[in-house]
Amino acid sequence: MIIIFDNDNNVAMSQADFLLHPVRMRIIQTLLSEAELTTTQLRERLPDIPVATLYRHMAELTGSKLLEVVREEKVRGTAERTYRLALELAQLDAQTVAAMSAEELQAAFGLFSAGLSADLGRYLQQERISPLEDGLTFAQVAVYASAEQYQELMTTWQTSLQALMGQGPAPKRQKRVVATIVLPVPLLPEPEAEA
Repeated sequence: MIIIFDNDNNVAMSQADFLLHPVRMRIIQTLLSEAELTTTQLRERLPDIPVATLYRHMAELTGSKLLEVVREEKVRGTAERTYRLALELAQLDAQTVAAMSAEELQAAFGLFSAGLSADLGRYLQQERISPLEDGLTFAQVAVYASAEQYQELMTTWQTSLQALMGQGPAPKRQKRVVATIVLPVPLLPEPEAEA
């Protein structure tokens, strides 16, 4: 769990507060999908974020050890840094999520949803889109599953996803954002058995 301290060594914010800032969340999401990026590449992928704002949040993420500088090269007299994400720190852990209030969970979900909506907006602004060819999908299904069946589904899903996440950019590979949402539905009272 990450706790962010201020200059006087007082607790400034929790892991949830720190990670759920909209700009920091977009930087993290961008680096989640690509192993390493330079500052120039991050600016290209996040063109709507002012450069000064982007650099400030990158400095905060680096200071908190969420971003690591992999290498530094001189480019036209300026130091060009390449960053990667410290994956084990960049996600809200189960204990943090369990400790969040209903309001904090609602805010986190709202930010997550807004991020997806912004990603869709950027996709739709392209000159040429082909939802079918590009694999644009959003669907909702309801399933009844025991805890064991649900865990088996999640394990299978995560194994398949990890295999793809290990691949980098290459010809004929299109980058896609895959998001998961699992919402437990409150149980309804059992119907009475007919006589």
